[in-house]
Amino acid sequence: MKKDSLKVFLTLFPPLTVVGIFLMLLLRWKGNGSNNVLFTTSIVISFLLWFAFIRWALVVREIGKMLFARVFGGMPHHVILGTGKGLGEYEWLGVKVGINRKLTASASKAFFTSKPFLKFRYAMYLSGGFLLNVLLVIVSDRIIYYTISPSMTSATLAWWVWKTFAFASIYVYLLDFVASVRPNYGEDGFPSDQVTLFNLWTTPIEHLVDDFNEIYYRDAHDYFKRKNYSKAICLYKKLVNDEDETRRFNSMFNLGTIFLREAKFEKSIKMYESLEKMISVGDQAFLWHTRLAWNYLGLGESNLAEYHARQAFPLKQNGEGMNTLRGAVFIERGELNKAYPLLKEAADNSSNLEDRLLAAIFLYSCLSRQQSWQEAEKYRQFIEHYFAYLSVVNAFFWERVQKNVSLSKEE
Repeated sequence: MKKDSLKVFLTLFPPLTVVGIFLMLLLRWKGNGSNNVLFTTSIVISFLLWFAFIRWALVVREIGKMLFARVFGGMPHHVILGTGKGLGEYEWLGVKVGINRKLTASASKAFFTSKPFLKFRYAMYLSGGFLLNVLLVIVSDRIIYYTISPSMTSATLAWWVWKTFAFASIYVYLLDFVASVRPNYGEDGFPSDQVTLFNLWTTPIEHLVDDFNEIYYRDAHDYFKRKNYSKAICLYKKLVNDEDETRRFNSMFNLGTIFLREAKFEKSIKMYESLEKMISVGDQAFLWHTRLAWNYLGLGESNLAEYHARQAFPLKQNGEGMNTLRGAVFIERGELNKAYPLLKEAADNSSNLEDRLLAAIFLYSCLSRQQSWQEAEKYRQFIEHYFAYLSVVNAFFWERVQKNVSLSKEE
C-alpha cells in the first residue's frame, strides 16, 4: 500500500517538475533580485507547473462533478484518473476512485433515478467540474490580488503561476471537445462531458434514468470479487426481493457463498435452500451441492454432507475442489485410505493457494489419524507458513482439526 501511495503521489507531483522548481527557486534566491533572473525563472517554473496543473485540473474536475451530482440528487459512483497501468483503487465518500499511471485524461460517472428536472440536474452534474475549476481560478486570482503587492519580487512569479493554472484548466476542457474519454470501468464507455452536455437536450430522458438495483448489483459483485464481504452483504441484501429474477438469484447465491466463506454455516444453508427450486442443472447445481456439502461438514452433519457430495460428483467429477470435498467426506466415514490420495493430489498440485491449504488441512487430519506423523508434520508446517492466507472458513476447519488431533494424542 505504501508503494502504491508513493506512485500516486509521484503521478500527481512529477519528480522532474519538483526538482526543476526547486532549482529555479534556488536560482532566484542566488540572483539577488535581478529582474532578468526573476522573469526567466518565473517562466520556467510556470512551464514546469503546466504538466502538474493539467493533472490537478483533471482531479478538480472530477471532484466537482461528484459534488454537483450529490447536490443535485444523483448518486456519485466512480472516478477514473488517467490511463494505462493501474496504480491503486480507493474509495472516497462512497465513490470508487481508480488511479492510473498516465494522468492525461479522466472520467467519472454518477447515476440518477428520478425524472423531475432531470435534464437540468444532469447538466449541472456535467458542468460541476468546470464550475469548480472556474471558482478556484477566481479565488486564486483574488488571493494574489489582495495579498501580493506588485512591488514584491514574488509578484511576477505569482501571476505567471496563476496564468498557467488558468490555461491548464481551459486546456482540459478544450481537449475533451476533440477526444472523447473511454473510462476502463467494467465494460462501460461513454463520451466526454462536453459532448454529452452538447447533445443533452436532444437525448430522451429515459436514457438518463438509471436503475439503482442494477447499480447495487454491479457494486455488490465488485465487492464480492474483491472479498470486501461486509459491503457486498449490505448491497446483496437490498436485492433479495428484486423483481429481476437473475439479479435476485445471483444475489442470494452469492450471499450463501459469503456466509460459507465466513463460516456462518446455518445462514449459508438457509440462503442456499431457499434457492432449491430455482437451481438448474450443470455447473449451477454442482456449485449448489458442493457448497451445501461444505456447510454441513462445518456443522458436523456428515450424512448430509455426504449426500450433497454424492449429488455433486456425477455433475462434474473433475470439478474444482471436488477431490478435497470427497477426501473430507471419506475422513468423516473413516475411510482414510480412500481420502489420502485425493487430498494429497489437491494439496500438492492445486494451482490455487486457498484450495491447497484446505486440502492440506484435511490431509493433515487424515495422516494424524493414520499416525503418519512425519508426513503430517510436513503439511502442518506448510499450513503454518501460509497461515495469514487462511480464509475464515479454512481457519475454522484448521482449528477444529488441531483440536481433534490434540484430543487423539491425549488418548
